[in-house]
Amino acid sequence: MFHIMPDDTGASAIWIAQRVPDDHITVVANQFVIAEFDLKDTKNFMGSANIQEVATRAKLWSPDQGPINFAK
Repeated sequence: MFHIMPDDTGASAIWIAQRVPDDHITVVANQFVIAEFDLKDTKNFMGSANIQEVATRAKLWSPDQGPINFAK
């Protein structure tokens, strides 16, 4: 599963991907469904290198808050 959106500069983007387990499928209809994620969990998640920086600049997240919520 993969979500992408423009960053706050309008010149780039942020993205997050979550692994769908083997023998499973997912259907997503025009909405973000990946909420909290941990980029240290490299088996299940991948994300853009700038995702934490953009969320911090937009005042949507700070490191002391725990996991980022992409759907926020």
